[in-house]
Parts: sequence; C-alpha cells; structure tokens
Amino acid sequence: FVIYASTETRTANDGLNTVWSTGDDMSVFHAVTDGKTYTKDGQFKLQDVATGQFLGNLNGTLDAQEEYDWYAMYPYSSYVKNPNSSGYMPIGCSASATQTQTGNNSLAHIAGTNYPLVGKAYAVPANTAPALAMTHVATLLEFEVTNSLEEPITVSNITFTAPADLVGTFYIDFDDIDNITVKSSGASYTSKTATLIVKDGEAIEAGESAKFYLPVAPF
Repeated sequence: FVIYASTETRTANDGLNTVWSTGDDMSVFHAVTDGKTYTKDGQFKLQDVATGQFLGNLNGTLDAQEEYDWYAMYPYSSYVKNPNSSGYMPIGCSASATQTQTGNNSLAHIAGTNYPLVGKAYAVPANTAPALAMTHVATLLEFEVTNSLEEPITVSNITFTAPADLVGTFYIDFDDIDNITVKSSGASYTSKTATLIVKDGEAIEAGESAKFYLPVAPF
C-alpha cells in the first residue's frame, strides 16, 4: 500500500525546510473516518525522496464502501501502538544527553529521528492513496547572541531551563492533528534543562550577532 507524505517537512536539513532522506521510515495507522478503533499497519519505508512516497503492508483489508482516516508518525517505532499516545518517542535528546550545533547560525542539527513528525489525512476513499502533510512536534527555540563587548566572543554552549519537561521521551497524542499534545514518560526519562553544545563555533566580533537553535518538547 502506498502513502504520500508532504516534502515540506523533512529529516535532513535545508534551512527551515525539510526533505526526506534515504532510509526514512514511519509508523502508519488507519481507522474508519471519525472512528477510534485504530489499525496499526506498522512500518512504511521511503521509496522516493522527491515525491515522499512510502510503501508498506496493511494489517487487514479496506472496505471499498468506506472512507478512512490515516495517521503517520516519523520515525517508525514499535512502541507506538496508536495515534493517541500509547507509546513514547524521543524529543530533542535523551534526558541525560545534549544536542550539538556545528558552527554559528547552523540549522543542520534540527532534523532527524529525535525530532518527530506526525500527520493525518481525513476521509480518504478506500481506493485512494492517502496524502499527508507532516507536522513538526518539537518547539524550536532560537537564541540570538549579540556581542556588546570590545573583544570577540565565542559561544561554546547554551543551557535553557524551564518549569516543564523539555527533552527526553514523551507520549505524543496526534489523533487531533490540530491539537497535538505531549506527556512526559516519567521524571527519570525527561529533563527540565536542555543543553546545546556549539562545536566549531566562530568568534562573534564586537557589535555582531549569531544565532543558535535548540529544539525542545512543546510546552
């Protein structure tokens, strides 16, 4: 069975645009439109980068007289049993790890398996290949650092702390794609502090600025 996922999102970075990469896969589910009895279809694998075509096997058959809602989550995980948060996914990094940006102003690190994407196609006829517009789950924090000193400065790390869980593993509910919610998988598996390591950062001259990016769970 074939589904198509919008290439406006991605797992390799191109600025704030996203594109699929060879080897990508996702979890796919379906249900009769407006129904809550989900069928887990399992792992669908990318077949064509340009069109976002994914191929996999359905778990059962479709009724030609019905319409279906389709759900997809990148990356694939056997732990996710249905779209309404039955399995956990990493956002940002593990609770004890850090994220790394290479160079000033770089966005290359904000895509990949630690930054889930979800999508839903509503009321698709049984004989039609679903087309899903994928949505980022993570919140992207942008830090602009301006050097107000007389000497150049180099940023080596940024630490951000909030009264909410920021990174680690979370249960993601995307049954309602317009109201995606996340829930901590437990205090031992999440952290209220997120740290960005800046590798090979360039010196910021007096009066100049640079940007640094830290994806975290929405809060």
